Amino acid sequence: MKKKRSNLMTSLKKLNDTDYLDSISAEAETELKRKARSIQSDLQQHQQQFYQSLQQANFKVVQQLTEAIGKASKKVAETQNLDLVLNDEVAFFSNSALSVSKDVVKEMDNNFSITEQNQEKEQLKKRLPAAG
Repeated sequence: MKKKRSNLMTSLKKLNDTDYLDSISAEAETELKRKARSIQSDLQQHQQQFYQSLQQANFKVVQQLTEAIGKASKKVAETQNLDLVLNDEVAFFSNSALSVSKDVVKEMDNNFSITEQNQEKEQLKKRLPAAG
């Protein structure tokens, strides 16, 4: 993309240079304009693909985070014998004494540590030759 952007800037500089345009044929000027439009179109397409990939990654992260919060909230609710766990966005007001947010975060940290340990064990298993 950097190379395409550089090529586009070079083409645009030439198109804005009246002395350069006066020195080339009408066909060459038309070709230069076509090339600039093509590069600009390619850049826009790459940007759209990048933003789409970024949105998909963001959606996946939000989905995973939501699942992690749900799992931790369920565990906290079971542990503390709660019937309901809400986030702040759902309630107009809640007494801070009712908040279990710190407990949910602790549970998420615990779950993350367990997941991280399991991943490390799996990576270690892959590195070690199979005994047999």
